[in-house]
Amino acid sequence: MMKHFVLISLILSFVFDGIAQVNSNVDFASMSFVKKDTILLRWAPTSVKLLKSGLENGFIIERIDGFDQNNFERNPTLKTFILTPSIEKLKINSNSEKIKQYVSIIEAFTNDNSMKVEDQSYLFGVLLLTAGADKDLAQLLNLSFIDTSINNQTKYTYRISINAKEKRIFTTKVNAAILSKTSDFKSLIGKATHKRKEVFLQWNAKELQADYSAYWIERSTDSINFNKINKLPYFFFKSSDEKEKELIDYIDTSAVEGETYYYRVRGITHFGEPGGFSNIIKIKLKRILKGYVKIDTIFADRFERNIRGQYIPVNSKDEKILNEFILFKSDSISSGFKLVASQSSPSLQYDFKINSLVESGDRNFYKVGAVSIDNDTIFSFTRYFFTLDQIPPSQPKELTGVINDSGVVSLKWVANPEGDIRGYRIFKSNSLKEEFVEVSTELVKTTLYTDTLPLNTLTPEIYYKIAAVDLNYNNSPHSEAIKLNKPDTISPVACVFTKYSSKENGMLLSWNNSSSKDIESNQLIRRTEYGNEIVLAKWRDTTSLFVDTLAELGKKNQYYITTSDLSGNISISSPITVIYETGKRPSVKELKAEVDRVGKQISLSWKKIDEEIYCIKIYRIKDGGKYKLLKTIRDSSVEEFVDRDLYINNKYTYKVKVIYKSGISSLFSDEITVFY
Repeated sequence: MMKHFVLISLILSFVFDGIAQVNSNVDFASMSFVKKDTILLRWAPTSVKLLKSGLENGFIIERIDGFDQNNFERNPTLKTFILTPSIEKLKINSNSEKIKQYVSIIEAFTNDNSMKVEDQSYLFGVLLLTAGADKDLAQLLNLSFIDTSINNQTKYTYRISINAKEKRIFTTKVNAAILSKTSDFKSLIGKATHKRKEVFLQWNAKELQADYSAYWIERSTDSINFNKINKLPYFFFKSSDEKEKELIDYIDTSAVEGETYYYRVRGITHFGEPGGFSNIIKIKLKRILKGYVKIDTIFADRFERNIRGQYIPVNSKDEKILNEFILFKSDSISSGFKLVASQSSPSLQYDFKINSLVESGDRNFYKVGAVSIDNDTIFSFTRYFFTLDQIPPSQPKELTGVINDSGVVSLKWVANPEGDIRGYRIFKSNSLKEEFVEVSTELVKTTLYTDTLPLNTLTPEIYYKIAAVDLNYNNSPHSEAIKLNKPDTISPVACVFTKYSSKENGMLLSWNNSSSKDIESNQLIRRTEYGNEIVLAKWRDTTSLFVDTLAELGKKNQYYITTSDLSGNISISSPITVIYETGKRPSVKELKAEVDRVGKQISLSWKKIDEEIYCIKIYRIKDGGKYKLLKTIRDSSVEEFVDRDLYINNKYTYKVKVIYKSGISSLFSDEITVFY
């Protein structure tokens, strides 16, 4: 029941969507079509009851001039037309098989009281739909009227009602001065489904729904003489799930393979009359090969590969439409096939001869296609063929590499030109005089390789080579060796102090220089007991001796040597800590004497001594005698002495000696002589 309901809804929606484009009310949908000297009227009841009433009672059609539908009574232009009830029309004998079929359906619809409601609704929808494409049925059902008594300069109003006590009236207005036209359309497209021997046609029916209720599909072999290929009008339906559907499809299953056809579609108006045409499209249904292609054998003859086989037809027609054979080759079973040869087919056998780039070691997949004169192609199964490879790959080229500060080696090279390379092997050595050892544990599939080296070794360089390996495990000659310098992370050998001694002129230091070869510079550094550091000397040569003339007597000093190499690595020697000591200290400095004859005194002064002293001793000689100790001063802050023990007209000579708290005495200061 549900299927009936859906189908009825679809049929009625199509009928009323088309007819109701002009006029509609609750009971009827109607439309008109104006021709020269003729007005065509069509209407459709909205219920089974109304259709049955119209069949049993007929219709009254009243027409007046003008559009004032309230002025029918006693209108001088009023004309009335009576449509005979369909029940009476059915009694008239007809020799038309079509009319006989219609009569049987209408009688069942009107007289069979046992018919279910859904079946009545179904017949109701079918009758309305068919009447839209068949004017004979429309007239038989009293759903159309042809008015030939018109003036094409006049406007008319029609009042149509069922000729019964319970009248159902509807009106429609027609301007006879405006002739109606049907539309041509250009939306027809099509394609051939060759394997199924069908032609698929499609056009936009939604945009034509106001003009056409159905369609004739016409076909021609010369683009001039067209014939209908559908026996019944072809309708546009859409399901409840296809509310937005616009296109209508038609499949021509009567097309003959190998033929070229021209198609066009002609609309059928809602008045059952032929309408406009679509554009014409041309479609050829290719002749299809039905046999199969077989590769019988493949063999190698030096650089030549021979592929032989045959096409096995299903029938003799296949032989006549076979045009050529084509050969495809790939290094993959599923993709990358390329056309490598073709040959015409005077017979069902083929024999391809193609050249190989190598005499042996090639591996390829082959397939052969048979092509019809209409370019239909059928392929053989894919066939694999290889030759045993005994030729090694060529020597790998352009090997390069770098080593970073962490000891990671990055190698790269240009891929070998051979198409059968399985991978690469990597070798290294510390010297060209040593044997190269393989470092790769498996074949390297790319052209990049990473190795890791320990950098705390004494060898500053490393050498690498590579070899290519093909699919048959043939090894190429090794590449040219490349030399890579390791980053220098090893500090140079430190200098070693061998001797030190205190000299009168300073602290004498001697050492052995570093034995490393890549020395950039050396520095001799003194660190005082206060932590201050002074660079005493720099050298890159064989210097191994230095006198520190600025060493302070009695002071503790630390000496060490820094050595840096060309890579910036630095080593520091074992430091030595020494006291510069000669057993002598300097006396006072800047000793001066000033005579004061008025005050009867000689004043001695000197520069203050910064070091800790025990005492300062002042010696004097008078007129060439012997020096005698004049005064002992125990205050280190004293910077002068006044001598009052004097006699006039004498020459006095002074000198000073300092006793330090360490117990060491200084030398005598320079003498200073004055006359008093």
